[in-house]
Amino acid sequence: RDHSAAWQAQVPRSRKRKLKRKRTRRPVPNLLSVDRMFDVVVDDSIRVSPPAVLYHYTNWDGARGILTSQHFRARAHQFTNDAAELKTADDVVLDVARDLRGGVSGIVGNVLDLFLEKFPDMSVGHIMTVYLACFSMARDDPEQWRRYGENGHGVCLGIRVLDEPGPVSPEFGSTLVKVEYSESSLRESVKRSFHQLLSLVARAELTRQNVELGLNALNRVAAFTSIAAKQPQWAVEQEFRHVTVLHKNSTITPEYLECDGKRVPYLRVLVRAGGKRIALAEIVIGPDQDPVEAMGRMQAILGDAGYQPNDPEYPRIELSHMRTS
Repeated sequence: RDHSAAWQAQVPRSRKRKLKRKRTRRPVPNLLSVDRMFDVVVDDSIRVSPPAVLYHYTNWDGARGILTSQHFRARAHQFTNDAAELKTADDVVLDVARDLRGGVSGIVGNVLDLFLEKFPDMSVGHIMTVYLACFSMARDDPEQWRRYGENGHGVCLGIRVLDEPGPVSPEFGSTLVKVEYSESSLRESVKRSFHQLLSLVARAELTRQNVELGLNALNRVAAFTSIAAKQPQWAVEQEFRHVTVLHKNSTITPEYLECDGKRVPYLRVLVRAGGKRIALAEIVIGPDQDPVEAMGRMQAILGDAGYQPNDPEYPRIELSHMRTS
């Protein structure tokens, strides 16, 4: 102590001030101001570039209901025609997490251990209902006519995908998701996003708050992956899906409709904000019906729904060139 005091006495006053400033400027651990960086990585992992037009195949009653109400019906994921809905990607997500877990320690190891432990109970299909309105990139497609266009006796609505803000509400969240059918593409996407997120986690101090932030980010990527994944046999659909999730304290109550002997929950979802009409690029009349009668019928529906021929939302009406039989 005496030696230290003697040394301090010999240091010029200005030098003492510099020493003091250096001591107070030591880097302070950043308690994940990287949480915003997590949001950027998650947003990048789910961002899609949809085509200018998406197609919705339906029967005449469905088309009239959509155009007159200006809503689409989004079906609860448990009642779609795919028994593996929101489960297809589970094994891929877990395999990627296990591979990344090997050889890491510290906060990254903690986050991955918790993710692997909790994922079976925290997967999106297990903890919430996801409502899906489905569209296709396939125009005038015979397979779509058979499956969803009343075997060629229905219609196909060509919906413009506009670069404008969609409806916003404290009651729900919505987004447009491109469906991925390739397991190898899913695996690469999850691996890339998880690696980016865990690189951010590795910068943080090992605290409960930081572990929870990292775990939450991984769960969000896993949730969007599950929503976007379907098995390869569905690839013919070329699907984009409009996804809606009700917030925890939402007061919205789903409708229930009878379908194949089941009471199926639906939500009515808007695709445009501010009372704007659905923007139609075209409407294709199904192939197996009288073209003159069908054209007149569709023009009448559009008129009843408030569409006028000079409106920018008014579609051209065309006849299908396909044959479904």
